[in-house]
Amino acid sequence: MIYESNAVDYDILNGINDGWLVPIKQQFVMAKDLDLSACRTTAGDLNGADLARVMEYEAVLHEVAGPTLEICGERKTLIFTASVAQAERLAEILNRHRPDCAQWVHGGTPKDVRKEMFADYSRGRFQFLVNVGITTEGWDEPLVEVIVQARPTKSRALYAQTIGRSTRPLPGLVDQYPAAEERKAAIAASAKPSALVLDFVGNSGRHKLMTTADVLGGNYDDDIIELAERNAKRTGVSVDMRECLQDAARQKHEEAERRKREEAARRQAIRANVQYSARDVNPFEVFDLQPARQREWDKGKPVSEKMRGILEKQGIDPDKLSFSEARQILGQIFHRWDKGLCSFKQAKLLKKNGLPGDVTREQAKIWIDRIAQNGWRCPPDIRSSVA
Repeated sequence: MIYESNAVDYDILNGINDGWLVPIKQQFVMAKDLDLSACRTTAGDLNGADLARVMEYEAVLHEVAGPTLEICGERKTLIFTASVAQAERLAEILNRHRPDCAQWVHGGTPKDVRKEMFADYSRGRFQFLVNVGITTEGWDEPLVEVIVQARPTKSRALYAQTIGRSTRPLPGLVDQYPAAEERKAAIAASAKPSALVLDFVGNSGRHKLMTTADVLGGNYDDDIIELAERNAKRTGVSVDMRECLQDAARQKHEEAERRKREEAARRQAIRANVQYSARDVNPFEVFDLQPARQREWDKGKPVSEKMRGILEKQGIDPDKLSFSEARQILGQIFHRWDKGLCSFKQAKLLKKNGLPGDVTREQAKIWIDRIAQNGWRCPPDIRSSVA
């Protein structure tokens, strides 16, 4: 069976926040001879031949190998390259510095050789696995701690697949815990509390290359993502990109505060992003949500019939939501169901009466029954209890 759409996306950021995946740290390394400005764009990504030519340049190979050896230390590392020649030469240079530390694999590697190589890698017989598109998907090695991006890309999907190879927690670590906070605490106390992604920075010219900020910054505007990237590059050390994004958002907020009062700015942002008129009930206001940035690949995408049915049942008009907005509202609805919080209809009525909309279904029912008995006016004792 083929499904044309899905009601809710579950990405790397969701997995990290829910304690199923390890947090990601990012480090940018300057490579002065890395110049991608002359690379063409083909099918939305850097042209393969142009990219290979740049990444196979001897000086670039050494500018990748040196920092990789220094920064990775003894950690199990997975390296992505743009070509077979680059993979072979990079593994050779790594082994020259530290004998037998690296092996390389590509699509032409015989299956039996590849199988034995992966087994040796899992057993820790060598540290660096240099690959050409082999481990992008369908490959699992939870002990990987570092991803080296020696294959710059403009593709968010490809970049997310590559860094995702390092986000698995250690085997058997989190499955026993029912709560996200317990899982996150277990990860933090483990031998693999986070994963590191190394990106090499040079002259990218007009190209917008992907970083972890693009993968983890789905709910942030482009200017916040770009600011987080700039701040991370300036540090020269590994940083938690989620924290960088939060810091960048705070910076932007403080800039806005110099021009407007906080509440006026928030209201204006909501009016700018949500298609509801003043006469309608705004589900984002009911749920206290800031509308997420609409992704390019979602623009013009219609709300599916399944999504429409759920929204209409909740009393929300799907015709006034974009696909991205509908998906975000549905995600909040499902989250509230899982947490036992009140429904949209309950939250809407509570908000109308000046009461919080993030209470349990049982509490909401008690309050709504009291409001109904009082002629649909909120009794003073309820209002005072939440003041």
